[in-house]
Amino acid sequence: MLYTTRRMIIVTLLLFLALGTPLAGCNFQRPPAQDGQNQQPDEPAPAEDPTIEQNSQLAALLPSREGYRWYYNGFAEYGHRMTLKTIDKQNSDLVYSIEGEVDDPSGGEAKDRDFNLQIVYTIANGVLTQTKQEDAMLDSNYDRLDLIKTPLGKGIRWTQKVIDQDNIETDLECTIEDVKNLDGVAVYTVVYKDKNSDYYERREIKEGVGLVSFEKLLILQDQSFPAGYYLNEEASGY
Repeated sequence: MLYTTRRMIIVTLLLFLALGTPLAGCNFQRPPAQDGQNQQPDEPAPAEDPTIEQNSQLAALLPSREGYRWYYNGFAEYGHRMTLKTIDKQNSDLVYSIEGEVDDPSGGEAKDRDFNLQIVYTIANGVLTQTKQEDAMLDSNYDRLDLIKTPLGKGIRWTQKVIDQDNIETDLECTIEDVKNLDGVAVYTVVYKDKNSDYYERREIKEGVGLVSFEKLLILQDQSFPAGYYLNEEASGY
């Protein structure tokens, strides 16, 4: 009986060793992680600056390249012409430099008057701003003025402080009064009203062209009336 028991123990031990040896030699590895498991999450993409899109919308209102020429005619045989000289990009901002000349109604006799003009359009932070230097234009009473701002939509309103040519500060209430679609091209009508007088300005701004018409209340000593100018589109362009 004892012999039989020992024999069974020996047989069992031999079987264990025989079966255990190849198992011990096996190299068990963890299965590879499935996609998306045990991996570091991707860093979120930086948020795009919203002013980039806003400035792009305003840039679409102006000519896309240098060399564009505008020819304007208006009240009492008024006229001026100007050329887009340069477009400078500064990060997301854009600066359009324009030079031109007002028609001389005297035929050259007004030698003491400067008929040259310089205009700079600046697009920054979702606002299109006009800065001008001139002595003879039938144009705004303000040498610096925000012409239009985003969002570009009918009914959009804002208020801005301006300084007139007598160095008097006032507030303008500005409204995009209308948006027309002419053969797929948007035309924006913007009105600027002085909160402290009857003075106003009205502009039409066309995509790809810029200013196509301007009107203001011309205030003289004894009377006031609307006056302005419009773009001769057939003569304008590249």
